[in-house]
Amino acid sequence: MLGGDLTSCPACGGVIRLQAQICKHCMVRVAEHSTQIRWEGDLGIVPTEAVLTSHRCGLCGTDRSVRPMKKAFVWSPPWVVLGILATVVGLLLLYFLTRRAGRLTLPVCDECRRDWRRSQVISGATVLFGLFLFPMLGALMGTLVGGNETVALGAFAGLAGWVAAVVVVQKRVVVPNQVRPRRIDRKHMWLAFPSIATARDVFSENETGTGSAPEPPPPQEAPGTATT
Repeated sequence: MLGGDLTSCPACGGVIRLQAQICKHCMVRVAEHSTQIRWEGDLGIVPTEAVLTSHRCGLCGTDRSVRPMKKAFVWSPPWVVLGILATVVGLLLLYFLTRRAGRLTLPVCDECRRDWRRSQVISGATVLFGLFLFPMLGALMGTLVGGNETVALGAFAGLAGWVAAVVVVQKRVVVPNQVRPRRIDRKHMWLAFPSIATARDVFSENETGTGSAPEPPPPQEAPGTATT
């Protein structure tokens, strides 16, 4: 568990002191591998190859069991994603042509890491399995209600329900547990954090440097010692 004046090396993940200039494990300069984050409204902006460092979790702010977590992002403009639903084959090609990729390493505690992975599983299952399950259930309900004449209507209603389920999962499960790319260009990523206040608080330690441990209190004089 990291805390106090300890943090993780952004290059190898080894435990080092917060004010260390060179990692004792991999012998690289810490400052050269640590990324400074700047803020634009509620979004943190970093290069497309970024390493954020802190002894505190970048998602919840705690300092318990914090380890570096590598995450690759892929982002496409929203109009491209909407277009995929209309013309799947043609716009899938456009999606791969317009997408931008970036990688981020940020400190994440074990609890937030589990929540992140769990939200990925729920979101992926909703998208993949729901795409087939919702229309099938809708078609079945249409058959039960109006026979073969309402099968297509039921399937369409099931597809609309799947879209609604994806939106709800994104809002209720993904947004509170994951860092999400809102835009990526050739040099930078615009990231949305689960808690903008927590992210600002955690990573503001690095805006003026690599950070330093708090100064110890002045020594207390022994009882009975006179001051001249």
